[in-house]
Parts: sequence; C-alpha cells; structure tokens
Amino acid sequence: AVISRGTTNNGPQQQTEIRQITLRQPTLNLTKGVLSADSADPSYTAGNTTGSLPGTFTSDDLASNPIDADVSGVDAGETVTFAITVTNSGGENAFDILLTDSPTPGFVIPSDPNDLELTITRGDGTTFTFTGLGANSNALDLFTPEGIRIDDPALVGALQAAGTDGTDVIVVTYKLVASESVVPGL
Repeated sequence: AVISRGTTNNGPQQQTEIRQITLRQPTLNLTKGVLSADSADPSYTAGNTTGSLPGTFTSDDLASNPIDADVSGVDAGETVTFAITVTNSGGENAFDILLTDSPTPGFVIPSDPNDLELTITRGDGTTFTFTGLGANSNALDLFTPEGIRIDDPALVGALQAAGTDGTDVIVVTYKLVASESVVPGL
C-alpha cells in the first residue's frame, strides 16, 4: 500500500508498506458416501456406515470417521441411504448453500419426492428445511442443475464458521433404490 500525505511546509510525502490482507470467508468441503443399505449382505469400504447419524457430531468426528463409504452386495429393488457431508473450514458463516448431486449409476430417482426421504441435519442436531430451485420445486431438484437451497435461520447462515460444536458441519441424507438392471450382488 502507498500512503501519501503532505503539509503546507514540507510538500507531499509518500510511504510504501506491504500489508497482509486476510479474507474471512466460508470454505466449504464436500464428501459423499453410503450411510447404509437394506441389503441382506452389504459390503462396505472404509468409512462410517452406522445406518444413521449420531445425535450430535462435529467436523472432528467426521474427520476421524468420515461418511464416505462405497457399498457392494446390493441387489435390484434394495434401498441405499446416501449422505453428502458439507463442512465449513473457513472463517465466516455460509449462507444460501446450493446443492446439486448426480445420482449414482444403477440407482433410480423416485417419482415421488417423499420417497427420497431427504433430510438436512447440522452436527448440533438442528434440522433444516430447503427450497427446491428447479421445475419440481421439491427434493427431486437435488438432481437438477438448479439444485436445492438450504434455508438459512434468520441473520445466521445454516453452516457456521469452523468450530468444535458441530455447527460447522451439515449432512444431507437421501434414499435411492437400486434399479432392476443392477446385476445381483454388485
């Protein structure tokens, strides 16, 4: 930065200094994995596959036990619960979070949005509503280019700045059914 100043007697003077500017902004990190499968004999890769989310959880909990497993051993017609984890490692709250997802190959997007059973839960146990931004105006918009927007609480972003109390992590869960074309046991 250059600072210029002057006086009537001494004229203009300039001083140059280098100053670091620190931006405080949200930094969002996403992972996707399988939380559970209703298969008779599912096989999971490493990751958290407890079947459901614990009552409360923090970004530290998910760093040591992430929800990023893959599953095999699923047959046609069986239901799999997927989880998208969004963590804010930045210095400010995140507002107006938009999410889109591509369905995993071999799974069918239901025609009834209620069958998706989409939930949004923050690590401190707070649940959130959302707004579908596509033509469906419901949970099915998660799979459209427009996506869904997590509804923010008044004057506070849904996802808080990095911390240790669980307010900096959100998990979005939904269910899909394996299509009839899935090869048994895959």
